[in-house]
Amino acid sequence: MPRDIIARTMCNIGKPALKSLRKCLYHGEYIEILEAIDAIGYISYYENDFTYKYDIVELLNKYKNDDLMIWKLLRAFQSFKCNKVQDILKKYSMSNVKQHRWEAIRSLKQIDRRVIQ
Repeated sequence: MPRDIIARTMCNIGKPALKSLRKCLYHGEYIEILEAIDAIGYISYYENDFTYKYDIVELLNKYKNDDLMIWKLLRAFQSFKCNKVQDILKKYSMSNVKQHRWEAIRSLKQIDRRVIQ
């Protein structure tokens, strides 16, 4: 709960918080990394900042056997419109893990929705 509150506060800070959140991706404890992913995804989405998309992709490779982490990362991918991210989401939209499947589909729809706006 306290980490969730901190992540929400970081989201309110916006772009200036991204650098510290990125450090957390590489040096934080597992639960902190989960919260940092949420915050980076949120800030990136609403600030149209795509600076850390490759960090999120890298984490997907690092945690490829962790279903919770993959779910968080797939959710964060909604923030990044690029071919690489969309290819990853398309792959996961056919996953055997139903949570990954629906999250990938949701993220693809969010990307499409942003293009239309």
